Formats: sequence, C-alpha cells, structure tokens
Amino acid sequence: MGLRAELTVIPGLVDPASGRPLPDLPSTGAVEDFLKSTGVADTAVAAALRVVLAAAAQQTAEGLGWWDAIRRFFAPEIHTVVAESEQTVVLDGYWVTLPATAGASAKLTVTMGSSEETSASFMIAGMGGGPTFLLDLKEGVSRPADRCERIVLLTTGRFQKVEVTQNGAVIGAYPRLVALDLANLGWDFEPATPPSAATLGDPITTRDFDLTKVAGSATRSVEIGRGTTWEMSAGLELAGLGGIKAKLSAKATYRRDVAIECKLPAGHHYLAARYEGFPAWLWSLI
Repeated sequence: MGLRAELTVIPGLVDPASGRPLPDLPSTGAVEDFLKSTGVADTAVAAALRVVLAAAAQQTAEGLGWWDAIRRFFAPEIHTVVAESEQTVVLDGYWVTLPATAGASAKLTVTMGSSEETSASFMIAGMGGGPTFLLDLKEGVSRPADRCERIVLLTTGRFQKVEVTQNGAVIGAYPRLVALDLANLGWDFEPATPPSAATLGDPITTRDFDLTKVAGSATRSVEIGRGTTWEMSAGLELAGLGGIKAKLSAKATYRRDVAIECKLPAGHHYLAARYEGFPAWLWSLI
C-alpha cells in the first residue's frame, strides 16, 4: 500500500459535509447522475425528485427557481445521513494476457521518466450526489506472470447511507461515496479469465507471430499506447451500511505506454488482437 498518487476532488450535486446541494455546478448532469445511481433509480426517491423538478420547470425557466426546488428536496430533514462505513474500492489497472499454450509467460512494464509524470488516471464518477474523484498515479509498475492476470488498484472508500423521508415516512435510502484514502492505495494481482473476443466486436489492430519453424521459444513484444481509455463499473454491497447496494463507475486512461514482453513457445502460429474498450491483447492460435 502507499503508491504515490494525486487525488483531485470535483464537487458533486451535494456537499458531503453539510448534505446541502451546490448550486454553482453544471447541475443537470449531476442531477441525472444522481437519479441513475444504484439505490436511487426506479425508487420512490427518484420519483419524488422528478415530481419536484417537473413542478420547478413549470414555475420558472430561470436557474434560481430550479435550484430552490432542489434545495428544498435535499433539505436536512428530508435527506439524512444515518450511517458511514469504509470499504475497499477496486479499480481496473492492467491486464496480463497469455496464449493458451504450455510454457507461455509475459512481463508487463510501465516505465516512468520522472516523478512529475502520471502513469494512469482513474476518474470515479460521483455516487449519490457526492463528488467525482480523479486519481492520478505517479508510479509505474512491473509484473512478470505465467498466467492471465488482472492487476487492480485498491483503495479504501468512505461511504454514507442516506435515508429519505417524506411527510414523516421513510421512502428510501441510497449510498454516497464521499472520500478515498490515498494512504491505502496499492496493487492486487488476481488470476482472471479475459473476456471472449466474440463479446468485443471487431479488433482495432492485430499482429501475428509465426513460430512454427522456430526451435525452443521466442520473445515478442506488444504495446498498449498512452491515451488508451476504457470504462468499467462494479456492483458493491456495502455490508457496513446494512447491505445497501451501490454501483461504482470509473473511467481509466493510460498516460504512459504499457509494454508487454511475451515468451512464446515455438511450434505455433500466434495472433494477438486489440479491441476497443479493453486495455489488453487477446491471443489465439492460427
């Protein structure tokens, strides 16, 4: 734990400290994000807010009236933080993928030129009206593997459970992510099966390596260029908040090139393919 990183916190629809809405934001997107949040979407909470917004839109075309309606809806006596809990947050970092041949191995390397550079960025979308987090990694990584692995970034998140009452009755509850702990930032290496190529569409690029006439094994390199971006989401069950469910959404971007050096057993003709939205090469035999 304790990777070097920088964390930027972008205010969301609601200030986690006060529970009050923040009217100086690009507010429409923030409200829509809140309405789509797991634990909010398709509940009485979302229905009640949509009624408030519809009424405000009829009353005035000005932003002030709209935000007055939002403030009333998020008043402390309606939306109340009833519990807080810390839980591990898992983000995709890198994949090491191998062909299905005995003896294959690979080494993934992300090289940093200086301590000021960023190797990868992770933008964690605001949850339950909370802030959006932009996490910039300031370290590279090197990882040899003789199996397919998912190299994930772990940190600790602080979550709130917000209970909603209307006319004195509880109509629902939703989760809110309010903080990430950089002191508990580190890598975890998990054996994982890559997605099937059939689910990823057509490849954006391919490379083939014909080793049918080569003795022993050979080393070949592939690369994932900086600027590669993909989106991920994970379902969370927050045990410390009574099992309330949440959906964590993130967008990851490589800021440095990712080099993968593969040791390929001879006697095979290999095809490596890259797909949109997946940050790795998938291997097959021709």
